[in-house]
Amino acid sequence: MFIPKRFGCLFLALMVLSVSDFPLFAQSVGGAEKLTPSLRARLKGAADQETFRFSVVLRDQASQRRSLSFADRRRHVRRRQDAVLDALPQWAGRTRRLENVAGFSGMGDASLIQSIARLPEVERVYLDIPLFPLMSEGGPLTGADHAATLGITGSGVNVAILDGGVMTSHPDLAGDVVAEACFCEDTSGLGCCPDGSSTMMGVGSVTDVDGHGTMVSGVITSSGGVASRGIAPDSGIVAVKVYDPSSAGLSISSVDAALDWILSEHVSLGVRVVNLSLGSVSTYSNASAYPCAGTLTAALVSDLAAVGIATFASSGNDGVDDGISFPACISEAISVGGVYDANVGFSAWAGCSDLTTAADLFVCHTNSGPLLDMLAPDWRTRTTALGGGATNFGGTSASSPYAAGLAALLFAQDPSRTPAEVKTLLISGGPSIMNPSSGLSFPRADVSDEFPVCGDGELSGNEECDDGNVDGGDCCSSLCTFDAASTPCDNEDACTTDSLCDGGGSCSVGVAVICDDGLYCTGVESCDSDLGCQPGVAPSIEDGVGCTVGACDEASDLVTHSPDNEACDNGLYCDGVEVCDPVLDC
Repeated sequence: MFIPKRFGCLFLALMVLSVSDFPLFAQSVGGAEKLTPSLRARLKGAADQETFRFSVVLRDQASQRRSLSFADRRRHVRRRQDAVLDALPQWAGRTRRLENVAGFSGMGDASLIQSIARLPEVERVYLDIPLFPLMSEGGPLTGADHAATLGITGSGVNVAILDGGVMTSHPDLAGDVVAEACFCEDTSGLGCCPDGSSTMMGVGSVTDVDGHGTMVSGVITSSGGVASRGIAPDSGIVAVKVYDPSSAGLSISSVDAALDWILSEHVSLGVRVVNLSLGSVSTYSNASAYPCAGTLTAALVSDLAAVGIATFASSGNDGVDDGISFPACISEAISVGGVYDANVGFSAWAGCSDLTTAADLFVCHTNSGPLLDMLAPDWRTRTTALGGGATNFGGTSASSPYAAGLAALLFAQDPSRTPAEVKTLLISGGPSIMNPSSGLSFPRADVSDEFPVCGDGELSGNEECDDGNVDGGDCCSSLCTFDAASTPCDNEDACTTDSLCDGGGSCSVGVAVICDDGLYCTGVESCDSDLGCQPGVAPSIEDGVGCTVGACDEASDLVTHSPDNEACDNGLYCDGVEVCDPVLDC
């Protein structure tokens, strides 16, 4: 684990939705201006009785609301809500009210939504914004969020984490550890398992002392309650303790013993992925030379690959540009270096510093060279911490479990895949990131193309089209394939009809809609491309004379004004009979 020498304060940015101060006043009867464009578009093509999830913002004076106590504020909001919902008694019980801001959400059809929009107390109506569960920046960066949207979260795939142990009681890791084992013998030959032996099995054998293994585990399987959500939160952990910080160093034989056990028990353990966030100080650039080849470790990694288990290893954190650590240098291990997952400001490391940081910028401490297979998010990963909390984690120790978690998703999607196929898929869709120190570029792991989410607006995988929705009638089907030629479609122009798909995702202009009914007395009707036919302006029948009766004569296309004597006569005998003059009035 690497911690930058310089830290700024950590701020949590909160988006606060509020209603600006304004006087209350009635809106136009139509209310269309209160509907957001996306909602208007959805309503325009809505089928009969089709319902939508939407939210309503009510007019309110923010300064007044914020000056109230919370109890008074809730009463105030309730009154604002009641003013609207009382006008819709048949629907009022089907809402989800907010307590502290004036608004609510619910389900309804176009007619209901338009009725709500017409109410003067309503400021805005909008489609509910779909949200997905939050990850650290590296999750969306690598496409893990796509997999989660499709319901692929690593279930059925177990990852063996060879490290310093795991805090099995951490709330974000509860139930994740499916097996525990310890193979720990330090460089002096002493056993360093929790019971003092060199080998220990079962509950209690992976007690974590320095927190490194707990942080690594969280990157893969955290449920996201305390720390960020893991890359494959429903995968299981086979926790294997191979070192203890209080012992005299980590022996590679401990790792070999652990790999050997996994190889023997991989079927019963259900292991498809191994993570090694461990490495040597020395770096290597020849995969065919010792120790990258010809060692027990290399043989075990190769044998694991042969039975369908992919082994991921950190490339190292010494900023070497022409070599990576062992065991990452083993040809059948998948070596992983690091990129930043966001702009985290200036970062200083033990042997280098990065003045500028941003998502997908190479982290200067990453060991790299021709043997480096891929990059994955490094600093600043928010993960599970010893003690039950969360912490920032970095170094290629974080990058390797990112890639391992992505591999678990790929295996969960298709268990028949081989480690070599998974490696190819991990890097086939990601960007190429350059190490500015060496000029060499490396692929960043990204599985977005393997988990195309139809309707997310991103063309990926085998999608022919993706227009940001899964609605029909727009020439891009709910499966993100082109609708067949001549399929009726909506070209989003309410002034045309009979539009047809061209088979390539486009909708024809169609036939113009004739709105004008040709009647003089109804005015000239027009067409609005969003709202369709709009009423014309009828000729005025007012002539300014109070005693005449105006009328529109459709036969003659004229407005007539007839005198109405009764409007003038006051019925008094002595005044005579008053009459109406069409010019002079009574």
